[in-house]
Amino acid sequence: MTFLRVFLGILVRGLWVLLGGMLVGCSSSSSTTAGPVPVGPNEGIGGSTSSAAQSIVFSPADTVLLRPGESIARHVLVTPQAQYDVGLALLGDSVDAALSQSVVQTSSSGECDFSISASSVPTSFNVRASVESLTAVLPVSVSENGYAALSLSGSYSGVRQVSEWVTSLHTDGSCEELGSKLPEDGSLVTTSAVSPPSLKMANVPVGAAQSVVLRGDHLVWGCRDLPVLSAAEILDLVVPLYDVPVSYGPDPIQVMFALDTNATGWSTTLTAVLPDILSGFVQSAANDSALLLDSMRSSLGSTDAQTDFDQRRAAGDWDSIVASRWTNSTCADDECIRTALDQWLSTGAASVTQGSSIAARLSLSASSVSLNQVQLTLESMQGLAAGAWVTSTQVPLTANIDAHDILTASTYFSFNDGLFLRQLAQVVASAQYPGASDIPQALASLVDCDTLGTQLNDAAVGSATCNASCLAQLCRAALRNLWTNTETVARERNNSELTLNFSGTLRLDENAVVVGCDGTWLGKIDSPDGLTTTIGGAVH
Repeated sequence: MTFLRVFLGILVRGLWVLLGGMLVGCSSSSSTTAGPVPVGPNEGIGGSTSSAAQSIVFSPADTVLLRPGESIARHVLVTPQAQYDVGLALLGDSVDAALSQSVVQTSSSGECDFSISASSVPTSFNVRASVESLTAVLPVSVSENGYAALSLSGSYSGVRQVSEWVTSLHTDGSCEELGSKLPEDGSLVTTSAVSPPSLKMANVPVGAAQSVVLRGDHLVWGCRDLPVLSAAEILDLVVPLYDVPVSYGPDPIQVMFALDTNATGWSTTLTAVLPDILSGFVQSAANDSALLLDSMRSSLGSTDAQTDFDQRRAAGDWDSIVASRWTNSTCADDECIRTALDQWLSTGAASVTQGSSIAARLSLSASSVSLNQVQLTLESMQGLAAGAWVTSTQVPLTANIDAHDILTASTYFSFNDGLFLRQLAQVVASAQYPGASDIPQALASLVDCDTLGTQLNDAAVGSATCNASCLAQLCRAALRNLWTNTETVARERNNSELTLNFSGTLRLDENAVVVGCDGTWLGKIDSPDGLTTTIGGAVH
């Protein structure tokens, strides 16, 4: 019987060779291909010979029902009306089915016909017509003994939200043969946006060994082998569904750790660092006059220049000139520089209570297949680049994902709280002096180095070594050197350590690719001053 079906199939295709080219409204793009030809999925890519195509459809578009070896003509319409090269291809388990052409040219009205020769055995497959980037798919079902229908539902205990359910038929293998990876859609595709899934599939060929796949987007899927079917049978079938394993895209995902819990404790810990930073700036100077002028002197490169500076400082009573600059200020006598710095450091420490967060990225190495190899890359905290105060911005992450896409992870990283406090203070200072990009520039604006240089030069004229402009530059250099001293002090401190634990639900796109995480985190900061602070908050 099987031999007879195959023989009839060959005979019919032979007849098509004799009749090729007689189909109305189409012409083959190849004069050597007159009859039905098997066309693979990578063949039959059509293009336009004139205007750009906007749509392509089969007519009629219903599932083609054929007996083994039987042939039928179908119509293709492309709009707008013009001549197009339409590519034709067989998709799926077409066995020995064939098409009359692999590429056909439409008439000037955008229409053409082609023929389908059925396989010699029961199966189902698709015919694809394509022009430029547009495609249309026509399902074909081949059976000698009629057709059955499926009433499909899914059994799913997971948490993933699905926007579209898709079921398709596979005659190219059992569920075991399809494997554990979600396959491409088969034939007789049916879709539904309703959850839980309940779909109907008609025109399932009787006599073929086949399986049915049900998927939700590309997030969940399942497979069931079909029993032997009878004509006109309606089979109720429940498909067990499982999560598609998560994967990572080429780019790391952004993660934000908001500081919602005990931000005040973190501020207190930073405030404890303030005296060290301030002492690094002030050193042993008794007042602003001595602080600034001593630093200006130290900024001079030669002994002769320093001697000239000392003589002019005494002759012009420069200490009194510097001290008198604060007469109308609200700060204490001759302590405005240190007062301003103290305020910037204090306000910076307090700013972590006002919506602070740690920005980071989760990434997999290119060769990784497991989330256990995730790395956490720290980008910033409070908007400040992590590289300026964190010992290492990339830290390994111990991570695990459970059956419901819950990621639990832990890590720790070391950072210098003194360097971090300096960064916070610079943000405050720049806000007070918008033209200043850092604290030395903000202090130079506070002191008004240009005016001070003129005043000092006018009080002790006659120097060929350093004029008013030179003294103004010395003022700015002195303030920068004093601020640099605070970095040295900060780096001499031992590092703090933040232990970080978090748990959250992974956000996935429709292909089960991780795009984010929502949950909570808890951390503990151990400072070199012996303080321990527990902090935490939301993860987004």
